[in-house]
Amino acid sequence: LAHEIKNPLTPIQLSAERLRRQLTDLDPSRDALVRECTAAITGEVESLKGLVDEFAQFARMPAPRVTTLPVSRLFDEVIALYRGVVDGVSVAVDAGPPGLTVKADPEQMKRVLVNLIDNAIKFTGQQGALGVRVSRVPTAEAVRIVVWDQGMGIEAEQIPYLLDPFTQIDQSLARHHEGVGIGLASVRKLVELLGGSVTVESEVGRGSQVSVTLPLVPGQPVGG
Repeated sequence: LAHEIKNPLTPIQLSAERLRRQLTDLDPSRDALVRECTAAITGEVESLKGLVDEFAQFARMPAPRVTTLPVSRLFDEVIALYRGVVDGVSVAVDAGPPGLTVKADPEQMKRVLVNLIDNAIKFTGQQGALGVRVSRVPTAEAVRIVVWDQGMGIEAEQIPYLLDPFTQIDQSLARHHEGVGIGLASVRKLVELLGGSVTVESEVGRGSQVSVTLPLVPGQPVGG
């Protein structure tokens, strides 16, 4: 399906670009209209191509290569990527109790955290606070990883669209938070393959948080 959708996109884009090149003898007002419309066509085609590529990647997501993964190691590797990289954004880190381990694919879990932190940066508009915190859930023998931000937040009724790749994303949501839909759907799929769950909470004007809950490796001490 992704292949069939993508096939006509290149001819559409090339035709718009050809029109723009050929219609050079118009009066200024019409020339401006042609340029505006063809630019819109080519821009939207590029967005569709990107979306189709993401759906194709989502559909062929590889099976996780599960191993015993210390949560602290995962954090050290991912958080190091963001130190001093994004001006104007401070990242608070609460790594939780030491010694927590989960059964997970290290590379896929890195993608999960990177995706969530990237989204948090988008929601803050690259000017604000965000953070990551870890806690143990004793009643469920699980670990909870929360990525939060103090960004613009979203309406409660829009939250389900973020986690479902096959639901039409509200246009205002897509416009303001470009790229978050399929990414969070991928996060959800990866986490559920590991027996975990993902929840999203948000309040307009106050921020959002995404919680990833994963089962702990059995037999860990209560303090760790």
